[in-house]
Amino acid sequence: MTPLRSIFGCTRIFLFVIRKQICLPVILLVKLAFTQVANGQVQRLPEFHFLRLSDGKPFTQRDLQPPKKTLFVFFDTECPHCMQAVSTWNDNHSAMDGLHTVLLTMDPPEAAIPFLRRFADKIISKKQVVTARDPERQFISRFLPKKYPSMFLFSEKGILLRYTDDEKDIPSLIRLIPKK
Repeated sequence: MTPLRSIFGCTRIFLFVIRKQICLPVILLVKLAFTQVANGQVQRLPEFHFLRLSDGKPFTQRDLQPPKKTLFVFFDTECPHCMQAVSTWNDNHSAMDGLHTVLLTMDPPEAAIPFLRRFADKIISKKQVVTARDPERQFISRFLPKKYPSMFLFSEKGILLRYTDDEKDIPSLIRLIPKK
């Protein structure tokens, strides 16, 4: 082998290694992005940091223990469809016994607490129900809801089972919840 050929051989190997070191992380990031979001909808439970309405303490995905199916109901206190959705969940409160439930709003506590007392009086006292607010406004960018009310049901492993923003779809969500 000539010295010139040896140099070109090393150059090819060097370029191959560089491409692998650059391309592989890019490919992994793209793959991760597509597994997290498909069809404009989040597919896995994203990391989040909300504040509990009851005491202002942080509430994150690590607080969802033990692993169970998890329902997020994202509402606005002035939205008539949200009022109907939360009222429907309240009427079906026994269906929520087998899962974690997060009732979430971006509204201040002064608006959210009276709303929940009026429309969710049976569910807000349940042990596995958390009422929270999103003052940092991260829910929209991480969960990608389309409109109010947005309801996400995730599996025990954090995989999206169903998303809906129509309160008429609540019976189909209830069918996905394990019976206690």
